[in-house]
Amino acid sequence: MGLKTRSASVPFGFVAIAAAVTLGGCATSPEASLLPTEPAVTASPTAPAVAVPDDVEGSFRRIADASCEKANAEGVTESAVDGSGRLILVPKGQGYEDFSAASISDSGVGELIWSTEVFYACNASIGFSFSDESGSDYGTIEFNETDGSYTVTVGEAGSEFVATYTVQDGLIRTGSSTRDGEALVLDVEYGMPSETDIQILRDTVDAFLAEDG
Repeated sequence: MGLKTRSASVPFGFVAIAAAVTLGGCATSPEASLLPTEPAVTASPTAPAVAVPDDVEGSFRRIADASCEKANAEGVTESAVDGSGRLILVPKGQGYEDFSAASISDSGVGELIWSTEVFYACNASIGFSFSDESGSDYGTIEFNETDGSYTVTVGEAGSEFVATYTVQDGLIRTGSSTRDGEALVLDVEYGMPSETDIQILRDTVDAFLAEDG
């Protein structure tokens, strides 16, 4: 048991939307989100243009890989902008009973996360790796000159999944996506999660292990 890379099932409420972007050309439908529909913040039309990278896909992949590497090395907390929940990941080797991640509701109820795919800091990097292994394209990646964000579109025509990543200092800082009328907007903060959240992870693990027997 412990943190695993699994793409088929993500039964964790609002984290399901984030997982879909990792699947490249075969994105799955997410479960109902705990988050209300909320539009992503758009840049002011007067904002200065950002230079388009010569290689948009290569640029985004470097950002995605660096973000996931930092999240795994230092930990990460991804918080819903409306305060309704958050995802936490502790650094590799610092998990509890081999578990390293959880989703936590605004009331402090935790659910175990079995895959880093649900984190915006890691889902694109893992998606690229899946595509490499299968020999398929990851998806369409567009660069937004107004704010320097990247928009990734995966899936087949008529059932596309779209996620937008804002970037600062070469790292993913915000992820947003909408599908079937449900929106997910998370702020990404690198570093060890709070002690309160780590204790919730431990308590959730203990409850799971006691129930599992």
